[in-house]
Amino acid sequence: MVTRYIDNPTIKRLFSDSKGVCALCKTSLFPNGNLVGVICHIEAYSSGGARFNKNLKREKKENLYDNLIVLCSNCHMEIDSRENNDYSTEFLQKLKRNHKTDEREDCRIDIDKNTAEVMSKNFSLSIETELLEIKSLINTITGNFCFSLLHDKFKLKNRFSPSIENISDFYFSDAELDIIDKITNSLNQDIQKSYLLIGPPSTGKTTLILKISKGISDFYKQFYISLKEDFNLDAIRKDLNYIKNFQSVIYVDDCHLNNKLAYNIFEICSDNNNLALIFCYREIEAVSSYTDDGNSLIEGKIVTEIFKIEKVTPDINEKVNTLLENRMKKIFDETKIKPSIVDVDKVFKLINNNLLKLTLLLDEWENQPTIKLEEINDNKLNKFLFKRFFPESRYEKKELEILKIYTSINKYEIPFRILDETNIENQLLKDALLIKNGNEFNFFHPSFSHLLLLALISNDYNFDINYPLGIDEFEKFAFSNYIRSLLSISQNESIINLEFMLNKILVNGGTELFNYLVREAEIKVYFINNSKSIFYSDEKINLFLKNLRVSLSEQYDYYYSHILGDLEIILTTGIVRFFNRTENFGFITPEDCTKDVFVHGTNVIGESIADGDTVQFEVGQGTKGPEAKNVTKIAPAGVMID
Repeated sequence: MVTRYIDNPTIKRLFSDSKGVCALCKTSLFPNGNLVGVICHIEAYSSGGARFNKNLKREKKENLYDNLIVLCSNCHMEIDSRENNDYSTEFLQKLKRNHKTDEREDCRIDIDKNTAEVMSKNFSLSIETELLEIKSLINTITGNFCFSLLHDKFKLKNRFSPSIENISDFYFSDAELDIIDKITNSLNQDIQKSYLLIGPPSTGKTTLILKISKGISDFYKQFYISLKEDFNLDAIRKDLNYIKNFQSVIYVDDCHLNNKLAYNIFEICSDNNNLALIFCYREIEAVSSYTDDGNSLIEGKIVTEIFKIEKVTPDINEKVNTLLENRMKKIFDETKIKPSIVDVDKVFKLINNNLLKLTLLLDEWENQPTIKLEEINDNKLNKFLFKRFFPESRYEKKELEILKIYTSINKYEIPFRILDETNIENQLLKDALLIKNGNEFNFFHPSFSHLLLLALISNDYNFDINYPLGIDEFEKFAFSNYIRSLLSISQNESIINLEFMLNKILVNGGTELFNYLVREAEIKVYFINNSKSIFYSDEKINLFLKNLRVSLSEQYDYYYSHILGDLEIILTTGIVRFFNRTENFGFITPEDCTKDVFVHGTNVIGESIADGDTVQFEVGQGTKGPEAKNVTKIAPAGVMID
């Protein structure tokens, strides 16, 4: 929102030029000593105003002298009437010029500072009220609900994540700069669109949206929400009802964690011209990109444009090469030592598409510039990181064991609670390794948590003895013990977090860990006992059942039967809207044109199905809504049946 206050010198100049009379009807602006004059815009900055000029708000010219004229209140209403097209911009500009040169005796009004201030306040009263209302709404939104103002969310600097203050220090490739220009230019021209950024973990997606935000006009409010947080749709809808009242850019981050919720946000906002949306996704499997209703922001070509963040490879990513060159220059400038990289391919292999790992690697290289960068392998880097972040003087052996559990949890984007009675919380906060949110904690990035875990393991000389099957075996132990500790504290609260936790494990590639945990007898008992009463109102349980069906069908039957019991089977006919044979799933449109039904290839009997086929199937309970079972093809595409 642009402020419409007019400075005192401009007010004095306008009323001096008016000679005390309305420029149009020539009546006095001060009858009986009372001010009836109104300062009016020649061109409107708002699309709903008379003589709208879209360039005004971008160029901030709406309150300059050249765009203002003084009229009486009646004439002001007349020229702004939508039914009256006689008062063009050119007409009013000519009227102002002629009025200024008119000679009238004894009509000039000497306006003192106090009078000018009163007139300014009268002119801006409605706008001041509007600004106060917006401020109140923003305070409500940012203080109590789901969305934050982007620049507040990323205001503070830290070494492991970008901020508004240090975003100019980051390097952006030509491809990224092209994305930034396309989005910012579109929004600054008042073209409200929706965009989607998608790429592998730790490739700078959040950094990119901060750079985009810096290029967007101050006219917009910019809001941020991360679907890492356990928000529900009702709370999000309530916030959006506020935000939709003024022009905003909304950044929806971590959409891969709740694709359904991301699509819900798109649906709520899509019909509002005040809102532009930018969705940020991590790469996910095609089947996970669809909602239960068959909709997809990624695959469905619904958003205006999708931008793919390129992977880190020696051939196409100049960003990494530039970062290497910049660090080499810095080392030489500070130490006069010329660092060496003989085999850059080894460096790319070591960082494995992880820019955070590259940054930490270069930090260690800067500390030891005489070694060749490619000589730092994973083992050496882990040792360096352990020495840097967990010196013996600050952490006891018991605390390091506990930290292995917390880092293994947080690498799956799951916030954790510190349940032990050591001094570990104070020390981690003092070392600036944690972000605290209520009674839960996060390290600065899931990739950072993973790197810390590997550093801790590298210093545990008994790790291979205790966990001969490696890190996967340790994670099963860590999660089992952590979940049991949570359940012992508060069953109900922990169960709600358990649904959220299991979903994040699966989304982040922990299929084996997910399958292990849902087989645990204690977890089954707690989950089922606490799920029965809230199943129909809790979307997270629906999401859990969907994940279970795809990942571990044998356990799906067990959980499903205990949570819901038997449901009525419905026999119907429909047309296959689409079926992806590679991913082995699709959607069927029932003959009565009700909501599409999800179908998985394992439920097709006999001949395989394709787009447009007529099929007969039973409708059973799926993850959320119906699911086609015992699907039989009764006619190929294009063939009519009686």
